[in-house]
Amino acid sequence: MIEFNSDGDITSGDFLLERTRLFGAGNDGDVVLKSNNCTVSGGSGDAAKASSTSIKDENDGSVCTRSGAVWTMQGDWYCKSLEIDSSVAATTLVTNGYRLFVQGTLTIDSGCVIHNDGTAGTDGEDGGTDATNNAGGGAGGAGGSLAAGTTGADGGAGGSPTSGAEDGTNYGGEGGGGGGTGGIVFIAARTIVNNGTIRSHGGAGGAGGDGVGSGDSGTGSGPDAGGAGSAGSVIHIQV
Repeated sequence: MIEFNSDGDITSGDFLLERTRLFGAGNDGDVVLKSNNCTVSGGSGDAAKASSTSIKDENDGSVCTRSGAVWTMQGDWYCKSLEIDSSVAATTLVTNGYRLFVQGTLTIDSGCVIHNDGTAGTDGEDGGTDATNNAGGGAGGAGGSLAAGTTGADGGAGGSPTSGAEDGTNYGGEGGGGGGTGGIVFIAARTIVNNGTIRSHGGAGGAGGDGVGSGDSGTGSGPDAGGAGSAGSVIHIQV
């Protein structure tokens, strides 16, 4: 009733079975991500290290790129094994709204991070004659094959000045923008050795701008900072 094929697939005419690929066929090889480089070996098709800042998947697509010590996924990734390495310096992998499949072991070294965090809200502008715009909310954690996080709310506008001779001429300080919520981190791996961090944090709220005195020189108190974004979801499926 169940057939084990030579290519690793398990099939059946009587039972509904998920194909092995769903949990990672490992075709993109054994990968080590370093803060300044990478290694890729044992992959199928075109899976390879394209440069010290770029990795290709088995279909010759750019699947992960580096800026500084931060690697960012550009699509769903099917690794045989994956290590986030700290031998040179702490390394970060941003899942960027895509799914990470590891057929064998995912290793996260001490000080290294996997995340899909939201971004911080913009600080509110200080009070003044031109303080008329709202501070922007931060973007939610990125979405790719998975849903993105939610953008934070814009900060409140500063109060308008009155026009009488004895009254003020400056707008009040703006409220800070809210932080974006964290996105989804989806990992399907047989084993996770986590000595670092896996997270999906919301972005910080932006600071409120300072008020400005209208007649005499001086600075009023500013409005509140924007609220931090909510945490996103971290999903680990053990293969």
